[in-house]
Amino acid sequence: MKQPVLPAIVVVAFNRSKSLSRILKTINNACYSKYKNIQLVISIDKSDCEDVAKVAQEFPWAHGDKRVIEHSENLGLRKHVIACGDLTQQYDSIILLEDDLLVSPEYYSYATAALSFYADQPLISGISLYSYDFNEYSESRFIPLADGFDNYFIQTACSWGQAWTYEQWKAFKDWYESNHIFEKGSCYLPQKILEWPDRSWKKFFIKYMILHNKYFVYPRISLSTNSGTSGTNHRGSLNYQVPLQLGHKNYVFSALDQSLSVYDEHYEITSQCLRRFNPELKELDVEYDLYGTKQLENVRSAYLVSI
Repeated sequence: MKQPVLPAIVVVAFNRSKSLSRILKTINNACYSKYKNIQLVISIDKSDCEDVAKVAQEFPWAHGDKRVIEHSENLGLRKHVIACGDLTQQYDSIILLEDDLLVSPEYYSYATAALSFYADQPLISGISLYSYDFNEYSESRFIPLADGFDNYFIQTACSWGQAWTYEQWKAFKDWYESNHIFEKGSCYLPQKILEWPDRSWKKFFIKYMILHNKYFVYPRISLSTNSGTSGTNHRGSLNYQVPLQLGHKNYVFSALDQSLSVYDEHYEITSQCLRRFNPELKELDVEYDLYGTKQLENVRSAYLVSI
């Protein structure tokens, strides 16, 4: 395990000055009592809304240095997030927050602890601050199994508060440089992801994770939540608002091979986890489709349990 890293906070902004003001206030009011001189970066994609830059420039950041990046051309969401991810080269690790989010007072402590714990684990591609209670592909409830640890794993990326080390981001970026044109291929992506526009950075990251058998770490109780605000790339929905952790806690993380709560790209529990609950499944090459969202041609096992 590496020594704790001190991540920079990177806020992604475009044309929503009120949303930017709100996320900056929740960031400023969070708990940083154990840390000093935290770097805040506000990255603004070019738009016709001059108020966004004004909010960023005038915002009094109380916990360290502030840097405002105003892009001279409109990048679009995917290129903007990629540019923000590249800041890991300067800051070693970052917490990335889009402007339609709210954060828990404890978000920074969680992110720092998780980045440190998983820094040397090659199958981990990123840290989520957000905790799902909703399967966005089946549009139904998702409740990960409780296994005694403060985290679970999904083979999908998070866009509602996430953190990366330089090494985690570089591994993705090296792949992305040769794969920035999206090709469907046979990479087992859920059908809804295939329907997302190519301006989505997340569909590329999920494809990378599937092809390299990597996972995102998710907290049991969310440290960020989506506000439901409409934007250029999101119509706005209350489905993704989740309760936030408010009190302080000391986190107990599991390694990937310890966890009984590991889910594939469709939010389906992996066969490796269920084999540990039921030894009779040990020799059976099976996967699960309990939400009914898998395409048969994407099933990789000899057997399938499906609704």
